[in-house]
Amino acid sequence: MKLAKRLFFIRHGEAQHNIAWYKYGEKAYYMKEITDPKLTNIGEGQAIHLGNNFKEKNSIDLVIVSPLMRCLQTATNIFMGENVQIIACEEAREFPMGLQYTNKRSNKSLLRKEFPHVNFINLKTDEDKLWNSERLETLDELNARTKNLYDYIKKRPEKNIAVVSHSTFIMNVLYDNVDESHNKELKHCYPYKKL
Repeated sequence: MKLAKRLFFIRHGEAQHNIAWYKYGEKAYYMKEITDPKLTNIGEGQAIHLGNNFKEKNSIDLVIVSPLMRCLQTATNIFMGENVQIIACEEAREFPMGLQYTNKRSNKSLLRKEFPHVNFINLKTDEDKLWNSERLETLDELNARTKNLYDYIKKRPEKNIAVVSHSTFIMNVLYDNVDESHNKELKHCYPYKKL
């Protein structure tokens, strides 16, 4: 899909579930105690490092961010001190939105309190009603979400947009491919450019 915009897709920094994967394997994603995990200290450092070294940072007109903690923290650390609007969008969430507690978002009221500089107008409900406790999200549903995000971006006046999201979601956007293998994940805090 061709847009007359410059998009930078950035995966969040290392988060608690990424570390738990080494101990529990894929089971880590389904553990209720790792719901909406935060960044590790390393992940915080990765985001700050990118914020200090992202050459195009000053040209970014808008930041769209997944409303999961790890992405909100990453966007905050990258764009700290910048005069740029940060908007949370459900469409930019990780795939699959279902069964995996790591991909279930916190309540909007909590997120607004922790990230007062982020615009949460696009979150329609306080509780996460999109996360499905009974089944995994399908590829068709993911593609519909991706299309909705592109439609939203097309309607925006900004030309240079950073999207802070997740490995599998970004992989689908960039390469029209979903590979959840641990060794195929995209780099943390690296700006993948899409014109």
